[in-house]
Amino acid sequence: MGGGGVLSRHKPSICFEVSLTFWAYRNESVDRLFETLKGYGYELFVLEGERLRQYKWLSDRIINMFAIHPYRMPELLGKGIVDG
Repeated sequence: MGGGGVLSRHKPSICFEVSLTFWAYRNESVDRLFETLKGYGYELFVLEGERLRQYKWLSDRIINMFAIHPYRMPELLGKGIVDG
């Protein structure tokens, strides 16, 4: 939550793991994290095979996710990593 300046200025692509068990243990919702990232303009993706697909819901207790700012999207589209 303290990296807002970095997210605003540099718009890095972020790979992170979500563990629903961890968030439940902390008595918090992962939705707060997702809303924070979306507030900085990020779109959320999950890995499916060798491609990223738009996040819709968490289907597993632990899942690898990616937060990508639209600023970075042309590069990923050009490499065929994300469907356009």
